[in-house]
Amino acid sequence: MIGPNPAADCKLAARDYWRRLGWPAHAHGRVVWIVPGGQIEALNMPRDIAAPAIARLAAIGVVGPVIEIPGQPARWALLSQPHAGSPSGILRVLAQQEYGHQIGYAHGGRHRGQPSEWGIDLPPTRYPDRQPLTWIKPATQPLPPISLVLGAVLDVLLSRQGDRRAPAEDGQ
Repeated sequence: MIGPNPAADCKLAARDYWRRLGWPAHAHGRVVWIVPGGQIEALNMPRDIAAPAIARLAAIGVVGPVIEIPGQPARWALLSQPHAGSPSGILRVLAQQEYGHQIGYAHGGRHRGQPSEWGIDLPPTRYPDRQPLTWIKPATQPLPPISLVLGAVLDVLLSRQGDRRAPAEDGQ
């Protein structure tokens, strides 16, 4: 929650993430972030892809932290354990999906495979002219493996592709 001093709230949140979760979070002004790779990665996507992916994860007993990123369209970031190997495989799999371009993958200080200062913004970050980032599922659980999160997201993307193609395959 953002109080009367958003910068102070962000500094307190960064300290809390470090103390409670062991995440080396940083704060500057109205932004709290963690550099992806060492302890955490994220898949960032439109809410209409994230919500069914979260439901698929919940169906197998997996609950991980999810951040709502306000805007048009609203996006959700699903946090996970880092991938042990090269991120190129994950990037390649996403690139092969019809809707894969809508998924951002924050990994090892890189974004879309390029060196970047891009971090994973954490609540209560507040971008100009927007509501603050909030937790959909709080960061109190251990992070799920990226393989499970990616599998659920790919399942949603593949079902969307199948739904779009189904009428043509039926000859309608």
